[in-house]
Amino acid sequence: MDDKAESSQSDPKWPNGIRLAFSSPELEEKFQRQYFDRHWNQNRVAICFGLVLFALFGFVDWVVGGDYWQTILLIRLGIILPLLMILLAAFFVRNISERYMPQMTFLALLISGSAIVVMNTLLPDEFQNLHFTGLLVTMIVGLAFFRTDFRWPAVAAAITFIFYLLVTWKIHPLPFPLVLASFHLFVTAFLGMLYICWSLELKERQAFLMAQRLRELAHTDELTALANRRAFINHFHAEWRRALRYHNILALLLIDLDHLKWINDTYGHHAGDKALQQLAKILAGYACRPGDIAARLGGDEFVLLQYGAEPARVKKMAANLAKKTAVLLLPDSNREICLTTSIGLVTAIPTQSMTPELLLKMADEALYEAKQSGRARAVHKHLQEPVRQQATLV
Repeated sequence: MDDKAESSQSDPKWPNGIRLAFSSPELEEKFQRQYFDRHWNQNRVAICFGLVLFALFGFVDWVVGGDYWQTILLIRLGIILPLLMILLAAFFVRNISERYMPQMTFLALLISGSAIVVMNTLLPDEFQNLHFTGLLVTMIVGLAFFRTDFRWPAVAAAITFIFYLLVTWKIHPLPFPLVLASFHLFVTAFLGMLYICWSLELKERQAFLMAQRLRELAHTDELTALANRRAFINHFHAEWRRALRYHNILALLLIDLDHLKWINDTYGHHAGDKALQQLAKILAGYACRPGDIAARLGGDEFVLLQYGAEPARVKKMAANLAKKTAVLLLPDSNREICLTTSIGLVTAIPTQSMTPELLLKMADEALYEAKQSGRARAVHKHLQEPVRQQATLV
């Protein structure tokens, strides 16, 4: 258990530091998309709650505003509230919200916080620091309720409070003990909320990464690190539908490692595992384009799917792969074994009358023919219709 924890912390993809970003841009983008999907509704509820709260404080303006209550109410309801409602409308547009959520949160908090500071200067002397509680509420709403990149609302809260300090020092001075108490309260609450937000995001990133790893384990063959049968079937059906839609060709290769049982019996299962891993590494090199996949179906059986491949090129590749796949070095005996494979290759442009299962069945039949013909060879079949195919030895 300790080893796993240690390896997790040393993983370069593991989130650490203040920034909390994965080193992989693809992984970070995937997390941000999933993070947005999970919290989009919560963020919209948060800004609605903030707007209602901001408007309700107009009652406080009326009670304590003195001679300037109408001016304060005009600032709150006539200027700031419409601006925040424009931002609210943008929050409900998914494309805009997904792209600019942190920046819009920053603007919403900066506008509302600065307005609170300005309105505070218009209050009678006995209520001069009453709206300071509004700054705390704004900060809490921004940092706790908005589940977005917490650095943006944190910067907005810090700028607003600096503005508050400048106003209470230069423009509308307040007693120093009152300013000092406000400073202490704000900084304490600010740092506490920052730590809470940082911890929550860290936990979310760790949970996301663990879910990614579990998903990879569920779809990866442990010995060879190729996709397993389940992952291949899911991918194969998806690529079949894509090829059917765009009338592209698919090349399916069922591959058996020749004489694996003899290698296991003669040199041990460790040598057999090495042979499987060496073949897997070679097949992975052939699955480098979008839509391609190499997988281990079990035992000595592998599969390679190539999307949009040229039949002549695939036939040549299969023939070369079958005759001499690799040379396996046995370190214990300083011997070398030439690894060969038997391959069943089927190419087809999917039609409505075909099925993925039919292609697999044809590849299995071609593989059987390759084995019966003496192994170390590939048999190619081109599937045109369910009852019409051509078999050739390559």
